[in-house]
Amino acid sequence: MNDDPDLMEQFASLRRTEGASAPSFERVINIARRRSNDLGWRVAVAACILVVAVGWVILRVPHPPPGAPTIRTSAPTLADWRAPTDFLLDTPVAELLHTIPDLGPHTPTGLDPLPPIGMRTTAPRTGMEHS
Repeated sequence: MNDDPDLMEQFASLRRTEGASAPSFERVINIARRRSNDLGWRVAVAACILVVAVGWVILRVPHPPPGAPTIRTSAPTLADWRAPTDFLLDTPVAELLHTIPDLGPHTPTGLDPLPPIGMRTTAPRTGMEHS
């Protein structure tokens, strides 16, 4: 530790100067209490004004009487919307996109990829490989 008396005197002088200019603890507490009370009143007044304003708006907005018919506007729905470039999709062969081609009746041949359902096929036995 440093035992320099001159340095210790400078710190003591600084402490006395700061202590003289600092407010007392009681004064700081009283100011804080007064401000917190003022803030509480301000919040309460603002909340009351907000409640009154919302109530006034609710009462001023006209409400239809019960049982009155509601008027609905015919706004376009999303299903009614058409893109400005839809005309590009109208090609000369567009009807092929909306129809299923008729290939005629199906006649089974030996080239069918799968056997009919329920028919079992067995592997041919060629002999006794593993006796």
